[in-house]
Amino acid sequence: MFVKPGTYRKLGYLITGCICFGSLIPGNTLPRLSWDQLIGIDKVLHLLAYGSASYCFLSAQIQKTYFRIAAFLFMLGLLLEVLQKLLPGGRYFDLGDLLANLAGILLSVVYIHSQSKRIT
Repeated sequence: MFVKPGTYRKLGYLITGCICFGSLIPGNTLPRLSWDQLIGIDKVLHLLAYGSASYCFLSAQIQKTYFRIAAFLFMLGLLLEVLQKLLPGGRYFDLGDLLANLAGILLSVVYIHSQSKRIT
């Protein structure tokens, strides 16, 4: 089944909006989980969210823009982590979150690149 690039782009914007919202809501409004519960769920959510956004944007673009898309999403993640530290609400900068974001982005880049090589 063929999905139009515009559909992937719109879905990428929707996911990116959800990432921004989820990253900037005050931490004291989130459900309380123990550290060992949170560490696993949190990192998996970061990987899936940034991986999904990256996949959508990459699927809608040509190959030579992959680096710009990946760099933009990584920088967005960095900005959101810095804002979490600066804004009130009980959130903090977490290098682990940034690494999980990067892992999701890189996994989607590798997957999309391998699929495009297989097709051509």
